[in-house]
Amino acid sequence: MIQEQLGADAVFVWNSVTRSANPERYQPYGSNHFQDKAIKGLQFGETIRPTASGVHVDQDASNSRRMCEGAAGSDAFEKYSRVQQLNVWRPLKGPVTSKPLTVCDGTTVAPKDVSIHMGVFGTRVLVHHDDPQRWFYIKRQEPDECFILKIYDSNVLPGQAEYTPHTGVDDLRGADGPETHRESIEVRLVACYL
Repeated sequence: MIQEQLGADAVFVWNSVTRSANPERYQPYGSNHFQDKAIKGLQFGETIRPTASGVHVDQDASNSRRMCEGAAGSDAFEKYSRVQQLNVWRPLKGPVTSKPLTVCDGTTVAPKDVSIHMGVFGTRVLVHHDDPQRWFYIKRQEPDECFILKIYDSNVLPGQAEYTPHTGVDDLRGADGPETHRESIEVRLVACYL
């Protein structure tokens, strides 16, 4: 899909995370959980994580470069003219009426809106609200609808965003019907362009 939709020449899957908004289904992150390298291959284990909260980008640029090299090889930035860290996100059941993934148009985020913090996966970007930001979500998203989130881009093209801030939100249910716990998967990958 990434090669077809984005024109990538090579794609390296390095991790996946399954999440649930149901506290009876998920296991919280422990205090000793630190991901210091890319874990190659899909990780469909028994571990289900809670839905993410707080507006963030999974890794900052230096942490993303390390993940890209771990997935695509230590020579990735010499071998390819452009390297992107991406997440493909979709629900496992639908429609999503609880904690839908909400994404921000990264071109509407000002430098003053961001800060770098240590997270469970190393350093990451936190985004603070500002009125000019433009936010989107898919109402009642189904499993056949996905987001491609840009986490890092070594060669941001004019008019494009450096990354995609995102979060799950609580207050969009409205008249969407009964609330059901969101369950989703994100597949983390590196897309490379010659």
